[in-house]
Amino acid sequence: MNTFNYFHSVANKVRSVPLKNQALFDWSAFMVKQAGLSKAQQYKYLDLASQILQDDQKEHTSYKIDFKKKLQKDRARGIKAWVVELADFPCFLFVYTTCINVIYSQVLVPLLEHTEILHRVDIGPTLLLQSLFVYLIYKFLLTYMATNPKRSALRFWIVLIAIFALYLGAIYLANQLKAIVWFSCPLLLWSVITGLLCFGSVWLYFKKEDTSC
Repeated sequence: MNTFNYFHSVANKVRSVPLKNQALFDWSAFMVKQAGLSKAQQYKYLDLASQILQDDQKEHTSYKIDFKKKLQKDRARGIKAWVVELADFPCFLFVYTTCINVIYSQVLVPLLEHTEILHRVDIGPTLLLQSLFVYLIYKFLLTYMATNPKRSALRFWIVLIAIFALYLGAIYLANQLKAIVWFSCPLLLWSVITGLLCFGSVWLYFKKEDTSC
């Protein structure tokens, strides 16, 4: 599940469907988000879904099969699918790895504790594995939340607790290799590089959206 597709959903811009068919519409919105489509394409498919599902007298037994067939026409495939799926990684790298993991622990905490600020970032298996593990967990969380689970259900909270436990486990495992450092990089240089990558990722996304409209 791509971050951009998750947070830029157009499901609330189409006509609502009868309560009987709401689950089918939520499923449609989930499939559209996973397909890596532009906002214009998302709107086209969800507007179609809304029109079909207005009829609450029909059982819509073949709806999912028919909708999947239509979606395959515009769905990203092969290398393009991977590019779309990983388009949010630069943003994750800057927000989580740089801001939360590095700047917080090496700049903000020392400032609060009046200790020495660490001006270099240690690049090694710990930073690499922690970033990858947490990124995969984050992707899983987005995918789960995109299914529109019921917040009041016990299963929802069990899944969230399990995801948090996975996160803690990933941090613990990655920290076991903290002694291994491949090389170090100036903190300012690391921040600038990852910040530019994040900016470029966001810029390319909105440029793609502008050209698709």
